[in-house]
Amino acid sequence: MPLNREQFMAAARQFQPQPVEVPELGTIYLRPMSLDGLGSLRDAQANGQTAKVAAVMIIDAVCDESGKQLLTQDDEGLVRMWPMATVDRLVGIIQSASGLDGEAGDALGNSDGTP
Repeated sequence: MPLNREQFMAAARQFQPQPVEVPELGTIYLRPMSLDGLGSLRDAQANGQTAKVAAVMIIDAVCDESGKQLLTQDDEGLVRMWPMATVDRLVGIIQSASGLDGEAGDALGNSDGTP
C-alpha cells in the first residue's frame, strides 16, 4: 500500500540530528544535507571551488538539537578559517550521514574519496 501524506511526513521526521563530539568545538549537532545544500555542493563542485565544497557541507549540516540550521552562507568566511583537521572530521561525518561517501572527497582532490 502506498504511503499517504501523513505517513510520508512522519517518515521524514525520523531523520534526527545526531550529537557529535568534536575536540575543537565540543558537542555539536549534525543532520544529513538538505536538497538545497546538495544543489549548492554540486554548483561548487562544477565550478572547481574546492574550499567552498567543504564550507557548503558544514553550513548546511550543522544544526541545533531540533535540526534548525545554525550557520548561513554569510558564515562561509568563518568556516573557511577553521583548521583543516576539524573540516576533515566534519566533512567525513556529513558525507556518511548524507550518503555522499566518496563524492565530496573526490571534489576535494582526494582520489581515494576520503575528505
